Amino acid sequence: MKFYNLVIKYRPHIAIALLILAIVTNVYAGFWPAFLLYLIAVILLFGYFFFWPPAADPGAYGSRRHGSRGKGAELGEVSQPSL
Repeated sequence: MKFYNLVIKYRPHIAIALLILAIVTNVYAGFWPAFLLYLIAVILLFGYFFFWPPAADPGAYGSRRHGSRGKGAELGEVSQPSL
């Protein structure tokens, strides 16, 4: 499980490294030996941008960080005038 957490956390870095390795392999050996590296790099980059990066605080999505008054109270929401 720790391996997958590292892959998710560093997937853009891994993808760029694989892309560079694929380009070098493409130059010296041809396209087909580099195809798998290209494919893995594209999948990692697509996953990064499609699913977005993980949150810095894993509990941030499930916790109430704005108190009982809601998010508008934190932003200093202005009340509407009565007409």
